[in-house]
Amino acid sequence: FFVAPRKEFADEEEDHSELIDTSSKKSLKLRNNEVQPMGKSFADMSGSRDPNNLNSHCQVEFDDIIGEPGEPLTPEFCWNCSRKCYTITQRFLYIILVVIFSPFIAFFTGCAFACVAFQQIWCIGPCLRCWKINLATVRNFWWGFLLACCGPCAEVLGLYFSKIKVRYQKLPDSDSTDESVAAGYFNI
Repeated sequence: FFVAPRKEFADEEEDHSELIDTSSKKSLKLRNNEVQPMGKSFADMSGSRDPNNLNSHCQVEFDDIIGEPGEPLTPEFCWNCSRKCYTITQRFLYIILVVIFSPFIAFFTGCAFACVAFQQIWCIGPCLRCWKINLATVRNFWWGFLLACCGPCAEVLGLYFSKIKVRYQKLPDSDSTDESVAAGYFNI
């Protein structure tokens, strides 16, 4: 909860510019009797433009791409130079590609998703609803047909198979050579 000055004491000379959010211990400022967070939020500080982690699999930092085991080791100056070359080249080329291609890709992607949304909302959705309504009638006819035609057969088969009795009995030993025991065992 936020601690805020009460209206009846607004004429007193107290400094209410620094307030504390007791739930997160984050410093807050009071401007025009509104509590506002001071500084940037975590998303602003991290610079992340992927709040839903759509591209968390795309890790392209130097340490994510190049790793060196314990032995043999690249000389330190060469490793640092390679890291700087990779980082500068990757960022510079990424910026160039984004500046050149991102407006066109954004335009065509926006058009594609607008078409997909239109298709889902105005074409496929109503067709599926119409299909469900029509199939409800077909389902009722089919259910009646199954009950009228297949129901009696299923009922007769159910009565027939309900009369089967299963008897559990130990199997004869396999070393027994007496065929009469085996033949008598399988008699129905």
